[in-house]
Amino acid sequence: MRHAEMLRCPLVTLIDTPGACPGLHAEEENQSGAIAHTLALLSRLRTAVVAIVVGEGGSGGALALGRRRSAAHAREHDLLGHQP
Repeated sequence: MRHAEMLRCPLVTLIDTPGACPGLHAEEENQSGAIAHTLALLSRLRTAVVAIVVGEGGSGGALALGRRRSAAHAREHDLLGHQP
C-alpha cells in the first residue's frame, strides 16, 4: 500500500474473503489488530484505491480491504460487515 502511494500508482484490491475466524487462535495472532492497522493505513493513503469484490466479502477483513473511493462488484457478490 505504501509502495503504491510512493510510486503514485492506484491501489487495486480484489476481495474474496469468507470472513474472519472468531476463535481464540485468531485473536492470539492479532487478527483484529491487523484489520485495524489496514483500515487506518488505507484511510491515510494519498493514492486512488479501487476495491473489486470477486467472491465473498464477509467480515472485517473484507471491510479493511474494501476501504476505497470507488468499488465494483458482480451482482451475485456482497460486501458484508459481519460473517455470513
